[in-house]
This record gives sequence, structure tokens and C-alpha cells, in this order.
Amino acid sequence: MGIHEVNRMFTGIANEIVNAWTETSFRLVTPQFGRGTRVRMTFNAEATSQQAQNANQFIEGEVAFEDGAFYLTNIRYGGGIGSSIPAGGRVRGEINRATHSVSYLFPLFTGFNTNIAQSELDRRLNQWLMMPGSTAWQVNTEYDASGAAQRQLVRNNAVIYLVLDNSTSMSPDGIREVRSAASSFVNILFNAYNQ
Repeated sequence: MGIHEVNRMFTGIANEIVNAWTETSFRLVTPQFGRGTRVRMTFNAEATSQQAQNANQFIEGEVAFEDGAFYLTNIRYGGGIGSSIPAGGRVRGEINRATHSVSYLFPLFTGFNTNIAQSELDRRLNQWLMMPGSTAWQVNTEYDASGAAQRQLVRNNAVIYLVLDNSTSMSPDGIREVRSAASSFVNILFNAYNQ
């Protein structure tokens, strides 16, 4: 590689680093349901117990209480819904003492477009519960869909070292080209992260 290719190489590296993407998490908030209660979130405006049972898209789990903490266990997904919490896995709940609710976070949520108006989320999202010993889903009439979808911009991180030796093999013109390429590299990164 010749000294004249340094700027092209630095620009290529900088462009690879500045990738950004959006990750979505789904927050399932419930009352402090008792142990063994099954919870199901549905995503297509299901309105009856039978529709909830036959829902294509859902997240479902069973409430457990261990060592003073709530968990949603035996996680199931339907209709392409998924997250980084594996099927069959469990997620620890975060208790909100002020509202007496429990919040379960499903990171890297996929399968449902949450980037829609809040009024549409309110219409489409429903939460259902099935008490131990019951065989029918009951709607949680107090469910509030606000804050259910959380989007976060994620950017690549990198540690970059530019090491130059002070050899006599580089001419003053070569040093200027490397300095210019390094300055351009830093400007590309700066501009990308400050948009």
C-alpha cells in the first residue's frame, strides 16, 4: 500500500465504525400477580377470552416469586414475536412500590412494529391473566400500554490507535498526507456521532 492510499483506507475504516441501529425493548408491566398466575400479552386487539387463547402473536409467562423477587418464567412466544429472553427462559421483574406493579423487560424485541402511534398501541395491545386452577383468560382492564415499547439508538464503539514511526523513509509530503488522512478520519467519526 502506498502512502497515497492512506486517506482511502482511513475513510473506509471510519465508515465501518460509524454504523448505528435502533434496538427495541418491550416492557410488560403487570400488577403484583400471585405465584402461578399466567400472563399473556396479545398484539392484535384481541377482545375475548377465546381470541386471547387463539392469539397468533403473544408473549406468555408464569409468575414466580423467589427470594423477594418476581419472575416471569416458562416464557413462550407466538407469531414471530421474540426477544433476547429465550423461549422457556425467565425474566426478573422490577417492582414499582408506588404503583404496586412489576415491570418485565424483554430486550431486542422483534416481530411487532412498535413504531406506531400510542393510540394504535393502546388499541392493539391487551394483557390477559389466568389464575391458578382456571382455564380461561381474563383481560386485565387496568393495563396501560404507555411506555411498553422503548427504542434506543446503538452505535459501534472502537478504540483506535494511530502509531507512526519517525523513520526517514517517509518524506515531508508523506507526513502531510498521513496527517491529513488522520484528521479526516477523526472528522468523519466526530460528524457521525454528533448528528
